[in-house]
Amino acid sequence: MRWTTYFIWLSTSCAPTLSGHLQGSSGQPFGPDARVNITPLNEQVVPKEGASNQTLVLKVQPDGKFSTDAKLPPGDCLVEALVPGYSLASIHVNVDSKNRVELKLRPLPPTSIRATQLPNGQQDSRGSGSANLAPPSM
Repeated sequence: MRWTTYFIWLSTSCAPTLSGHLQGSSGQPFGPDARVNITPLNEQVVPKEGASNQTLVLKVQPDGKFSTDAKLPPGDCLVEALVPGYSLASIHVNVDSKNRVELKLRPLPPTSIRATQLPNGQQDSRGSGSANLAPPSM
């Protein structure tokens, strides 16, 4: 009984894992919608029955840290950071044991026009708010 317990602990502690940190240029915390996708690129990996895809989606903590205890298949993985307000950042990682990833995020450029602004030279053509409705004649 003691050997079985030891073997199970040893096999689970050697399973490949992945953790990391996202760095934003502004130093502000990341919002609740920040995610990291981990997609195995090994062609031999077959999704489990009933699974729609192989991508593992992780929530990012406000300080930018993320980690998973899921058993990842050894081999190449694509790690993508999806954070609102920042450009997509990705990296290829060869998962072998305990991997740590650092991704630097660039903020998206500010938009030049808002929905409530008009470009120079255009006039607001709103009506007076009244309308004349006539029924169709037959």
